[in-house]
Amino acid sequence: MRLDYQGLPLGVQERLPEWKQQYGEVFFVPELAGTGLLLRNFNLLEHDIYLVESQLDQDLADEHLINRCVLWPDTFDLDNLPTPAAKAILNKLNEVSPFDNAERFFQKLEQKRHEVDTPKGQMCAYVVAAFPGMPLVSIKKLHFDELMEHVALAEKILGQTFQLTPQGGIQAVPEQDLSPSQLEQLRKKKQYEARKARREQMLADQGITRAAPPSQMGVPFESSHEPPVDAPAPANAKRASDLMKDRDEIQRALWAADSE
Repeated sequence: MRLDYQGLPLGVQERLPEWKQQYGEVFFVPELAGTGLLLRNFNLLEHDIYLVESQLDQDLADEHLINRCVLWPDTFDLDNLPTPAAKAILNKLNEVSPFDNAERFFQKLEQKRHEVDTPKGQMCAYVVAAFPGMPLVSIKKLHFDELMEHVALAEKILGQTFQLTPQGGIQAVPEQDLSPSQLEQLRKKKQYEARKARREQMLADQGITRAAPPSQMGVPFESSHEPPVDAPAPANAKRASDLMKDRDEIQRALWAADSE
């Protein structure tokens, strides 16, 4: 498997950046089909389709997968190749595929971990956490000013500053061990806490306090003839109980409002 692409026509080499952006890895196999073959890796959906088709017709499944993954030559026709050549192409495709190759899977994952652990990668992670509906490819297409604007907006949304680590690297968020979904949960929690604080302040401004648990509440009644604490008058005790129920209802309503 060659990655230098020597032997490819100049026009084909000029299309390599486009194909790499569209398909990821692209491989040149010079010893196949006379002129050589330029192959792309198949994606997860195509691999799933191949497995299903293999249960119905193995030869047809092989043919479909090969035809999907040959980028050049344009005149490629599997029918013009001997059966051993088709098997060789399949072997090459499976050789570079990570789906049935644990070693290659973790090798590629480790490579991507290193790429993410860079200023550029962490900026993308930071923006993804703040804008979960924004595809990564759209983030990568932002020019520098747009990217910095999104990073600044992400700081407001996440409530964290995009800052340098003591080692001089970029620290996307202090919670380095959190996944994007966990960061989204953290953002929602902070928004909830902010709403709760505003509501508490509003209630305080209106002279309303949260209902304390019944075990901590005094008996809220007015009487010029207070009965002994350990033996409240029946009428006053009922009134206290009714008021406590009312305040409990208010408490539940406020909690429900906070959770919206």
